[in-house]
Amino acid sequence: METLAKEVMAQHPNFANQCLKVIGESLHSRGHYKDAKRHYMLIIQKNKNLASSHFGVALCELKLGNIAATIKKSEDTINLSRYFLSAYDLLADAQESLGNLEAAQFAMVKAIEVSPEPLIDLYAWLK
Repeated sequence: METLAKEVMAQHPNFANQCLKVIGESLHSRGHYKDAKRHYMLIIQKNKNLASSHFGVALCELKLGNIAATIKKSEDTINLSRYFLSAYDLLADAQESLGNLEAAQFAMVKAIEVSPEPLIDLYAWLK
């Protein structure tokens, strides 16, 4: 996947962001968390506002056991894209792993608040 993504990126620079995301996901899925984190950090250096790269770092930090960094990068992702629902889920998981159950619940409530309409009904029901 990584080789193919690099070839596509060389031939079609307008697909660079998608190809870079594929490369990071490939590294992560193969368990190369440090390499994936380094890859995502290089992307962030070039484009600080790319939420998917911040989320990629957060996923890597979780696998590397860096829970505080996972929380920070999940929050960075949410600040860049409040509809990035996977970031709320990761944030809640990280908070729960630290025993911060109220913070985990807060993250999930925030996710429900920005979710599509059917989940908003669920949120009202939970109150």
